[in-house]
Amino acid sequence: MIKGKISKKTFHNFTKELKHAFYVAKQSDYDKNVSDNENEFLAELADGILNRKMATPAILFLETYRPLNFIGNQLMTFFRPFASTVYPKHKYDKILTALENRGNIDKLIKLIEKNRI
Repeated sequence: MIKGKISKKTFHNFTKELKHAFYVAKQSDYDKNVSDNENEFLAELADGILNRKMATPAILFLETYRPLNFIGNQLMTFFRPFASTVYPKHKYDKILTALENRGNIDKLIKLIEKNRI
């Protein structure tokens, strides 16, 4: 056991950093960082999912993936060199940049649900 006291300044800095450790942005913050190219890509992706009649599994996957958005994005970044041997690099990068924003996952789900009939 460590003897001594923690200074008020150290404790204040620690609690200040801890407040933002699990911060999740508001929905309005997600919409600010979305480009038109991402919106077009999400529409194309939703159409591809609907054409293959994979709407339900895609929604299930995206709803499951949402809390692990950051970790999944980092895994995709790690596997980029391997995936680029099988999948075109420019398309993989589009998917990577589109799905790094948590708001885009919500938009993709809404696009799929809106057009699924």
